[in-house]
Amino acid sequence: MAEFNHIGLTVRSLEASLRFYREVVGMRVEMNFALEKGGFARLTRNPQAAIKGAYVMAGTFRLQLLEYTAGGGTAQTIRHNNIGSPHLSFGVNDVEAKWREVQAMGWPKIISDLVEVVPKVRSFYVEDPDGVPVEFFQMTG
Repeated sequence: MAEFNHIGLTVRSLEASLRFYREVVGMRVEMNFALEKGGFARLTRNPQAAIKGAYVMAGTFRLQLLEYTAGGGTAQTIRHNNIGSPHLSFGVNDVEAKWREVQAMGWPKIISDLVEVVPKVRSFYVEDPDGVPVEFFQMTG
């Protein structure tokens, strides 16, 4: 059986995404890297591909952020109800405190109120710099 390693997101700005995932989500940077053409270009069937990237961690969850510096494509329309659109979800001990923290940061892309989604689960969404929905939730019972 295969073992999970990471989820990758292509981003407009590695710096902006790193800032969000470090400061808002609280992830830590595991590694930064850059690749030009070579094996990555062959792997992605994109001979012009050049990227800079980073792996960020939350516990054992690893997220790969990739910014194309050459050979990049167009932005997707990311919405929670669009097929293939991702969302990331992070459990927190106190979702109300996290809600207040994100508001105090002045993060401009809070996209939902703090709500009880189902009994004993409270949650809210923000968007990362590229519009990917990021949820913070708490099991309350």
